[in-house]
Amino acid sequence: MGADREPFKRTVIGNDSDYNVFALCSPPPAMRHSWNPDNTLARWRQWFGEDAHSRIMPVDFEARGTAFRLRTDQGLDTAGPLPEDLPWRPREPKRVGAQRSHWP
Repeated sequence: MGADREPFKRTVIGNDSDYNVFALCSPPPAMRHSWNPDNTLARWRQWFGEDAHSRIMPVDFEARGTAFRLRTDQGLDTAGPLPEDLPWRPREPKRVGAQRSHWP
């Protein structure tokens, strides 16, 4: 995504959001601007000015093999306002993430 040197600038932009919820787990979530560095959310905000409203919090989920189940969506209703000119709108735009709560 970018070089590991100053100035800290992302060179590939196209998958950004300002209202992410990162699951607090072990190891803790890390953002990467290039292949190897694990940036904390605080460093990510400082260096790139992104994810000002994002947060890291416990998310109750279960993952086994390729299966996934979200046990509760408590705390995930933190999505910000959508742009007026957005051509597509999700069914529940107030919620962060996809509508899918389990797979398969």
